[in-house]
Amino acid sequence: MAQVVSSTDIVLKFLREVGVRADEVVEEARKEAENIIAEAKARADEIIKSSIEFNEKEIEEAERKKIEEDVEKLRAKLEKEIENLRKIINENRQELIDRLVKIMLGHGDEYE
Repeated sequence: MAQVVSSTDIVLKFLREVGVRADEVVEEARKEAENIIAEAKARADEIIKSSIEFNEKEIEEAERKKIEEDVEKLRAKLEKEIENLRKIINENRQELIDRLVKIMLGHGDEYE
């Protein structure tokens, strides 16, 4: 016995198959989208981590430069103070020698 298939039955069967295939395509697209999102999140995390490390290095570099500048300022100040002391010592050298000689010979007071 031959079964008669109407055009409506054919269309309905086709639509069901299309629906199943559409569901499969949607599921594949969803999975692919999840993969893309996961990869994008991982890449974003890497970029953020790199950015943080870069910023830390910039901060470290800025701090290092600031410390170097401070050290250089202190060095210059100390050199200036040492030079001033040298000038004072040279200007008062003879007087200091004379006072030391008197003290050593017992002819002068330490606090004159």
